[in-house]
Amino acid sequence: MKTTFEEVVCPMCNSDQYEILCKKGQYDIPMNASICKVCGFVYLNPRWTKESYNDFYNNSYDQYFQRVKAEDEKKDLKIAQRIYDNYKIDKDTRLKVLDIGAGFGNNSLKFKEFFKNSTISAIESGKESISYLKSKNINVISNDVDSNWETKGDKFDVIIINYTFEHLLNPNETLSKIHKKLADGGVMYIGTINMDYIDLPITKRFFRFAHTLYFTENNLRFMLEKNGFEIMYLNENDDMNNGIIYAVCKKAKEDTEVKELKSEYEISKNKIQNLLKKETGIFFYIKWKVRYFLSKLKRKLNQTGGKNE
Repeated sequence: MKTTFEEVVCPMCNSDQYEILCKKGQYDIPMNASICKVCGFVYLNPRWTKESYNDFYNNSYDQYFQRVKAEDEKKDLKIAQRIYDNYKIDKDTRLKVLDIGAGFGNNSLKFKEFFKNSTISAIESGKESISYLKSKNINVISNDVDSNWETKGDKFDVIIINYTFEHLLNPNETLSKIHKKLADGGVMYIGTINMDYIDLPITKRFFRFAHTLYFTENNLRFMLEKNGFEIMYLNENDDMNNGIIYAVCKKAKEDTEVKELKSEYEISKNKIQNLLKKETGIFFYIKWKVRYFLSKLKRKLNQTGGKNE
């Protein structure tokens, strides 16, 4: 897997002042977990280029992260229920739904079980996932969230972006596109990993080369509001969504005032540095060396169809 890196500005406040806190993440793959010195947002910088990420998602993603097909997924994140509780619409309503980063349709197909008359579209990059989605009558409108998908077709009543937002390279542009394609009165559901619930060891589980953005409730609220969304409901870390923040949003009124972003630089930096120190202990070292060996063996078996060469 060949990669090249590029420097970027903070996607939260556009500052070019940053400090690298960690240079290695999950699977010991080089990455730069950095913190903005102005607002304290944690993001990858320098990060892989767009071309490197495209190559990874198209050709290597499944070697590292296992995708589960919808019919094999036992866990229901209750996205449809949360939207229903805040949207208050009849379950027989004909909804046009877009699932961004749909994978194998785990979220959108369970949504359709709840709202049976809904029609599902998707944005997905994985070749196998795209084939599977089409077999389930899901219309794949693009394989790249950074393409011009927002310029074509109808608007959507519901847009889902779950466990995808943290992968984005251009989150503000994506939110702008979602805002443009969201019908008046429609809702967006967003779920993303939570900086306030970091698992140890931070370099083996939490920081990942595929995750470019790391949100807290504070800065997620700010990013959503500055891109024209009103948060109807926000929660974090419940029994079905351990370690994430999720929100149901609608379009805000044009004259809505956006509150100033409070810097989390010292808090987030100290938290990460303390966790990095904790994981250097011998207990964590032995435990995660064993876990890394087993995960590496599992990936090798997956690549060879479960047969040893």
